[in-house]
Amino acid sequence: MEWALSVALALFGFFATASVAGVYIAQALLLLLAIPLAPSIFRLAPWKSPPMAAGLLLLAYVALHCLWFSGLTHGTLHAINGYQELLFAPLLLALMQLAPDRRVFYRALIAGATVFASIHWVGPLLDQPRLAQFLESRRISAGFGFAICAFMLLTQARTHARPWALRALAAFFAATLLFAAAGRTGYLVLVLLVGVSAWQHSPPRWRWAACLLLPLVVLALASSSSLVKKRVHETIDNAQPTGQVNTTSTGIRVHMLQIASQLVRAHPLIGVGFANYGEAHREAVKHMYADDPERYAQLPETWRFTSNPHNEYLMQLLGGGIPALALFLTWLGITLREAWRTRASVGYTLCGLCLAFALGCVFNSLLLDFVEGHMYMGLLAWLLSHKAAPPPA
Repeated sequence: MEWALSVALALFGFFATASVAGVYIAQALLLLLAIPLAPSIFRLAPWKSPPMAAGLLLLAYVALHCLWFSGLTHGTLHAINGYQELLFAPLLLALMQLAPDRRVFYRALIAGATVFASIHWVGPLLDQPRLAQFLESRRISAGFGFAICAFMLLTQARTHARPWALRALAAFFAATLLFAAAGRTGYLVLVLLVGVSAWQHSPPRWRWAACLLLPLVVLALASSSSLVKKRVHETIDNAQPTGQVNTTSTGIRVHMLQIASQLVRAHPLIGVGFANYGEAHREAVKHMYADDPERYAQLPETWRFTSNPHNEYLMQLLGGGIPALALFLTWLGITLREAWRTRASVGYTLCGLCLAFALGCVFNSLLLDFVEGHMYMGLLAWLLSHKAAPPPA
């Protein structure tokens, strides 16, 4: 049983940064292993961990709101399932406590991220359209994952027997993000986490200076990357209103923000329903272009219909209203409080992870997005397992 649990946790970690299918397989194995381990899991009571309890409360509200708004339908179940990681995380916390060595998850995570990062360098040389399409589709999760892995390696290096090996690998992840990946969210998360790392590694009297200076150094380094400059220029240029249909990723996001702002003004208290957001967005787009049917006909389908506004704060507010947003913010706040109360090495890592997730949620629905949501929950459970008491005999 112990070896099977280690294998399942390793698979989950290895695939967490890139593969939806791999995570599903690992999840299935972990759920099967949880059946014979149920008595031990109940004795551990992982749902009593404050971040896990807050997450379950958010999930319960999402489920009840969906059932109240839409009834028991396929769309309702799909919307609830989008937040399945809130239910999976407490189970994962217990399984990591029961595992003979929970480090297997972290080591597999770094190994999988290393393979994924290497593909970003080798892929362009192979000139394979399908591989290029895959990397393009994973640029957000890749950027977020590389920034997180680099930060965690820097944190671990302080107490490691070979700190420079970990720092070199962290530099590899950062370089991959800046020079081989195209994830704008990852760029911002990396700058934030460099600031957190600077605070952690600096003497108390130099912390504020280091926290401000080192992110500037990273920004200077990023300015030498043609890929970063291209993405920055695209963002600035495409964010400007032109009166034309702008089908770039930036143009689509600006359009989503405009529609979301209209929906917020119309449904501020209880939202439109998590299962109903797509239809609410579609109707808002029709209303916006009611006087210009020709331009409406030119809109791509991604403009007319989307299942989320690519902003987790807006997703919670529009899906479940002010209560959902309050519960989401409370969940993040409780995690930060746990980081404050945890011993330094784990506490700094947990704080950086939560802040990175909170920042990424400004530009993406990271809790709803499968890869990023499951990776965050896996790392959250792994870090909280360091604080939790050992499993009872």
